[in-house]
Amino acid sequence: MRLTWVFAILLGLSFFTYMADASATINLQPNSCKILPRATRSPAADCKYESGDVKVSGHGSDWASAFEDAVTQCFEARRARFKAYRGVDSDIETSELLIDSCVNLTCS
Repeated sequence: MRLTWVFAILLGLSFFTYMADASATINLQPNSCKILPRATRSPAADCKYESGDVKVSGHGSDWASAFEDAVTQCFEARRARFKAYRGVDSDIETSELLIDSCVNLTCS
């Protein structure tokens, strides 16, 4: 049940990736509202995020999949850190807070 939220978020991001795979795509990087033609997309993308407690680097074929990978790594790292400090796995409410903190990350 704990990972249900993670899978729901990943499913949503995967759906967005599917929907964005048209002749043009929307660049979702912060502070950007450009529509880029397919020819200008990079073949691989990275999403790097670093904070006081976690450092992740997501990789993917496009920005959305790199972001999805970074969010998953962030959640798993924070969940493992929580378990290491508390000695127990996170409950559903704590997992939701961890997910929220990772979904709102900003790639550099």
